[in-house]
Amino acid sequence: MRLIIPTNAPDVPQPAHRAAFRTREARTKYWRVLIVSLFFAIVIGGNLILGAVVLIGNMQENAKLEVAATEKRKTGKISRPMLDGVFCRTTVFNNKSGEAQEDKIERCDDASPATNRTYKTDFVWGGKR
Repeated sequence: MRLIIPTNAPDVPQPAHRAAFRTREARTKYWRVLIVSLFFAIVIGGNLILGAVVLIGNMQENAKLEVAATEKRKTGKISRPMLDGVFCRTTVFNNKSGEAQEDKIERCDDASPATNRTYKTDFVWGGKR
């Protein structure tokens, strides 16, 4: 025996059943969209944060290398021509420790002997000759 239920039974109205079904489907769709959106927001946000951390770390590392390079260059180089005028004696002055060291003898920049320069080689007390 087969039981037939009329479609417009008084205890379960058809439009209310459809409204409940649509409400449930809308709620399910909302949660699915929310979960997928949160997933992509977390993935993209995590990549942005990770990229920013790597970028800032790299910038700080470069800044430290520049400071170290600057620390190495805190010296002054003084070149004084010798009596022949062709070669120069180089002295390196360390600004941090205040130490001066004779470095090397090399050709002067102009590489021509100084014919019109006069050098005093004798020291005279009182500054008069």
